[in-house]
Amino acid sequence: MTNYVFEWVENLINNELNPVTLQKFPLPEEDATQLIEKTRLEKIRIQQYLLDQFFEHPEQQKTKSLIRTYHDELVILFDRVYLIKMHDLSERAGVSELQHHVLNMLRELTEWFEFRYKQYLTPDQRVPMAGLLMIREEIMQQRLPIVEMLRATGNSDMAIDVVTDALDAFVYKIGNLEVITLHEADYHKELVKDILRSQGRDNVNSECPPLHELLVYWNLNTKKCITYFTKGLEAAIAGYPTYDEKLDFLHVERKHIASMVELPSFIYDPRFPSIKNYFLDYLENEIKYMDHKRAGFIPARQEEIIQEEPDPGDRPAPSQKAVVALSVDQIGILLRGLKKVGFFIGISMNAVYRFIIPAISTQERSDISIDSVKSKAYAAEHRDIEVVITFLTNLIKSIREIYDN
Repeated sequence: MTNYVFEWVENLINNELNPVTLQKFPLPEEDATQLIEKTRLEKIRIQQYLLDQFFEHPEQQKTKSLIRTYHDELVILFDRVYLIKMHDLSERAGVSELQHHVLNMLRELTEWFEFRYKQYLTPDQRVPMAGLLMIREEIMQQRLPIVEMLRATGNSDMAIDVVTDALDAFVYKIGNLEVITLHEADYHKELVKDILRSQGRDNVNSECPPLHELLVYWNLNTKKCITYFTKGLEAAIAGYPTYDEKLDFLHVERKHIASMVELPSFIYDPRFPSIKNYFLDYLENEIKYMDHKRAGFIPARQEEIIQEEPDPGDRPAPSQKAVVALSVDQIGILLRGLKKVGFFIGISMNAVYRFIIPAISTQERSDISIDSVKSKAYAAEHRDIEVVITFLTNLIKSIREIYDN
């Protein structure tokens, strides 16, 4: 049976390090000096033992199990020494310096362990309390500068509260001596670093508050963040008087969010969807809901047109269709533009698509998908937009040439 690798350290904690159970009170200085030296040698022995142990078991699954077990044991010992060091009798018992050396030894072992075997550790591994208190202190020191920086870059107090609420909750958990995982600790450390690095300015869309894109980038999927975005979207949708305008806004927002960048493998709570996926689903559902709701307000004579995709058997034969010189993407852009300038009166955009698309084809495709045209109209590429603009410019030029003569 394999010996417990940390047996000597645990005996030291139980017998000489704890002022309550100390047999010689106070601990003689000579004994403390000898134990400090033995602590240094024990660290070297443990490192060599672990290297040998993992070399003997190269199979990944067994190695993972051993590494995680040893890491958890190190964290438990680290926390025990830290709590003992806070005892009122430590100074009088003559064990303060020894406690300090043992803490350093355990911290160095943990850091060595995490650096050398990080790929085997899982995000739910515990973090030693002493390390957490250092993170807590850093967050508390940076909190006010972060708020001032985010406010100075044009972010609202409500948006800033989303960030500070997450930081405050983490600080509270540490102060309450709750178990904190590697994932939680790494996330909050990197979040603070990235806020200070970006200064709340890393946004591509100038119309969007700077912090909005960063919240998606950081994947801060807290309840408060989701509520903040949801209420903001609901208020924005309510500000548009017609269903067509609401749908236009929703399509633009969906395109905008789809283009946002997320920090790879970085998420506040991995148990739940990312902010980006959550709001893409939210917008998709809103678009479907608005489409159905709008259909109920369209006059009866048009309702047949928009109820469903025309049956393939009801479509005109390819020889009966008008072939247009634009692509599917460009047709969508043109139809949306015509609706915007009032070319189609008293008819919804949905009805425009369903009435016109079955009657036309392109040089490449005889049957055009209505859904494809609709989606391309709201996710147009710059090249296609320029083609349509050139087409309309030539149209204007041709009309002038015809009627100026």
